Amino acid sequence: MRAMRRSRVAPASARWPALVACLGLATAPTSSRASDFFGPQRAFQIQPEIDLYDSVTGNMRLILQVQSALIPAQSYAGGYVGGFMDWSLAALGRRLLSADLAKTHALNIRFGASYSNTIDPGSVGSSEYVSLQLDVTPRYFLPWEILATNRHRVTTRWNLLASDALSWRFRDRLRFEREFNLKELALTPFVDVEFIWQSPPAMWSQFRMEAGVQCPFEVGDLKQTLEVNFTALTYLQPTRTWRPVLGLIWSFFV
Repeated sequence: MRAMRRSRVAPASARWPALVACLGLATAPTSSRASDFFGPQRAFQIQPEIDLYDSVTGNMRLILQVQSALIPAQSYAGGYVGGFMDWSLAALGRRLLSADLAKTHALNIRFGASYSNTIDPGSVGSSEYVSLQLDVTPRYFLPWEILATNRHRVTTRWNLLASDALSWRFRDRLRFEREFNLKELALTPFVDVEFIWQSPPAMWSQFRMEAGVQCPFEVGDLKQTLEVNFTALTYLQPTRTWRPVLGLIWSFFV
């Protein structure tokens, strides 16, 4: 096994003050202050995921994503599968020992469709969606080799179990990451914050704060990446609550 070096809208007036507030709360000395801001805590969720990236040309690839959402305390299990076409544009001129070649480009565009369904409703209930998704993601290299990524995602969803079937979401995620080459081990820690607008009800419905680490490696000629992340998922409507989510992502690049 050979280790590799590895470097994943609200208006600015609304986005940056909220980010500062979130970071301040994350470092608060008492848990009561965070509880007042985030609201009551929902049950813990585990979110395992497998991603397959298949290069068609140097700048275009096909992506298959398979994901599950598990809430053990509520006996809930859900599944998700998505297929996407991905284009990377405007090379940044940076040489990164990363399997994800999109990170060496200033712009990434992704389009595709997904299907999600409830496997075991438990005490949560059932849902079933078909979605179309468009991502536009610019990237910037900052001082100290920090990579900034601002992903803009628009999703149109059809709820197959409801009469008011059509809804859409806008998601703005700002991420900062930096790779570290530790001889035989490469690590890429990252942090990000994401704001989600949903219609209906035509309002900001969620925001997320996430931190994690990626570890790229090779087995034979197959490039892979393992990621572990933790997300504080805050629901703003109808009342403010939050859910801790542990994510595990295993990516393959062929």
